[in-house]
Amino acid sequence: MKSLWKKICIALVAILLPFFLITQICFIVDVQDTGVVTQFGNPIRTIKEPGLNFKIPFIQRVRRFDNRVLIYYPPEAEYLTRDKKNISVISYIVWKIDDPLKFWQTVNSRANAESRLAISVSSALGTALGNNDFEALISLKKEEILIDDIVHQVSKISRKIAGEQYGIEILSVAIRRLMYPKQNLESVYKRMTAERQRIAKKYRSEGEEEALKIRAEADKKANLFF
Repeated sequence: MKSLWKKICIALVAILLPFFLITQICFIVDVQDTGVVTQFGNPIRTIKEPGLNFKIPFIQRVRRFDNRVLIYYPPEAEYLTRDKKNISVISYIVWKIDDPLKFWQTVNSRANAESRLAISVSSALGTALGNNDFEALISLKKEEILIDDIVHQVSKISRKIAGEQYGIEILSVAIRRLMYPKQNLESVYKRMTAERQRIAKKYRSEGEEEALKIRAEADKKANLFF
């Protein structure tokens, strides 16, 4: 009986051992991943293309990273404008890993990467918003142009930092919402109301001027028949 169990165990080992060795030698990188192969903790190669790969068993390890486009929503933050007034910003960052090796050596995880991205974007936003007055940011004429310019500046600075330092490619930085802290709301409402009244007055004036021209032209034509 013991002899039979021994034969069964030997047979199982003979069958399972090759499968175990194959799993230690071969590995697959999915289409959504990139990988870094390390040996005794030191990186020896990066893998950016999906497919079957090989490594030395028990000596080399594989660290996989998500290769998909990711979106990160930093916490709402307040900044000071040039005239020392607070403004709140909600933004988002679209990014992906460009250099797996540099990413592994510097940030090593998505959580760490997004923390660094938030710092970079926040710093760039602070600089860009700090170069503009509060009134300009709530101006109906200037706001859209200014926001586009601010986003462009932030994207340019953040892309450079992320690429050079962390192996990250920033695809887009955008401002989801530009808000005004409660202490500034009354001032904002007054400015917006005044600007809308000024625009409405301008339209009424232009309308009255056009109406006078039409009446004058009509009177001129009418006088031709009398």
